[in-house]
Amino acid sequence: MEENFVWMTTRRIKPGTLADFKRTWRPERHPDGMLHAYAYWSDDEQEIVAVSSWVSKDACDIWRHRGRRRAGVRRWLRTS
Repeated sequence: MEENFVWMTTRRIKPGTLADFKRTWRPERHPDGMLHAYAYWSDDEQEIVAVSSWVSKDACDIWRHRGRRRAGVRRWLRTS
């Protein structure tokens, strides 16, 4: 059986910002080592659950630590 690494996050975003969040969240190209990525949101469009699968934890960590996308998404997040 083939094993992959799965990364899951949950975020709360500011009301009315889902479209902006999605534009920022989606990468311009598929990152090296990513197999799939999905995002699901609540009916009120303020809670996002993201799930991605990777060939390895190292591949996911490399992408996560680049930081550019994280900084872009941060402006849409709720702080409370």
